[in-house]
Amino acid sequence: MAKKAADTSASSNSKAAKASKIEAVFNKNPELKNAVAQIEKAFGDVQGAYTIINQEFAKHNCQDYTYINREDDSGQEGLRKAKKSYNPAFQVEKYAAKLLD
Repeated sequence: MAKKAADTSASSNSKAAKASKIEAVFNKNPELKNAVAQIEKAFGDVQGAYTIINQEFAKHNCQDYTYINREDDSGQEGLRKAKKSYNPAFQVEKYAAKLLD
């Protein structure tokens, strides 16, 4: 059974203690009014952990920002679905280039 993200109380259970640590790295560009979610890490058995990361970051840090960029989904279907659930204003096409000699 998945734990809820709000349930982060410490206990003697090491799994519960691990669940209390949720981490993310975001960068903000005040000139462009753009925030970028570069790294998000949480324990998969903590239901809603990634949602909490995004909600709390936006609530406390992005009041004056136009966009929050969740970056590339690396082709992972679950991540793509989660990102689309935020109803993005737009998506940017990704391209690869190779320098020819």
